[in-house]
Amino acid sequence: MRNFTLLLIAVFFCSLNFGQTTNYIPKYTSSSTFGNSILFQSPSGGIGIGGDPFNGKFTIYQNGSLTDAAGSTIPLMIWSGSETGALRLSVGVDKNNNCAYLQPARAWQDYKANLVLNYLGGNVGIGVSTPKTKFQIGDIWTFHDGANDKIIGRNTYNNGSNNIRIQAAVASRMLFNNTGDIVFQTAPTGTAGSTIADSQWQTVTIKNNGSVGIGTTNTTHLTNFKLAVKGRILCEGVEVITTVPQADYVFESDYKLSPLSEVENFIKENKHLPNIPSAKEFQENGYNIVDMDEMLLRKVEEHTLYLIQMQKLIEELMLENKDLKLQIEKMQNGNK
Repeated sequence: MRNFTLLLIAVFFCSLNFGQTTNYIPKYTSSSTFGNSILFQSPSGGIGIGGDPFNGKFTIYQNGSLTDAAGSTIPLMIWSGSETGALRLSVGVDKNNNCAYLQPARAWQDYKANLVLNYLGGNVGIGVSTPKTKFQIGDIWTFHDGANDKIIGRNTYNNGSNNIRIQAAVASRMLFNNTGDIVFQTAPTGTAGSTIADSQWQTVTIKNNGSVGIGTTNTTHLTNFKLAVKGRILCEGVEVITTVPQADYVFESDYKLSPLSEVENFIKENKHLPNIPSAKEFQENGYNIVDMDEMLLRKVEEHTLYLIQMQKLIEELMLENKDLKLQIEKMQNGNK
């Protein structure tokens, strides 16, 4: 009864306010003593715990930590019960990490931040204490919202000027640029916090026109060709289904087959076959596979015609040789 009477007296004096701008309720410290104020009410009706609510309707003063155990300094907690292993949801701020956080955990256990809001850059993190980009999941998955590029990264983030490894491991990312291209990149392993140079990225690009570049972002190549590869290609087969070699005109009756003597003179003068680019031209300009196939097929067909001519000449010579043998035999028999 005595304690209850003391409580009524305390509430009465608080309500008088004595000209103060903020009402308060004394903090209970024992069965017979009220301590310093812990609950405040502002003239506008706001409630503050641990301090003046100022312009807020409900304000809690407590700087917690993302790694606090047992909720010892968590400003707001919601519990499922008091038993061992009960679930709790904690909401708080951590001025050391410049963030606010939302954390589920079991009672009396250490925990790690599940949802973190970092006010310095507006970063959001899930399962990570200090998100390095606008949105980060766990330790290595990052989502970067740049001025020109939107990036999904694994073990990498952009600090505004460089791409940085988060952990000592390989890095990869998928980039969406402002021209509509999609770029896939991988980088070798490096130390945690090290810069990934542009030259370290191995790149596959899908252009907005549907072209694909492997190891190259050459604009000219990806504008004029559907597939551009910088490096060697290994495959089991290549099939051309539209533009195919058309060299059978060599077998038409009106086709002018150059005499071999002309071919010989051309080779002596130019050091390559007629109608075939020189080695220097190949080095400077490369070549189209379809065009090259047609040139080579034309040469094979021309050589076939040359062989046919030679076969006919050989057969004629064989007949002449046979006739000469018969004549010689007759002459030899007549002299006997």
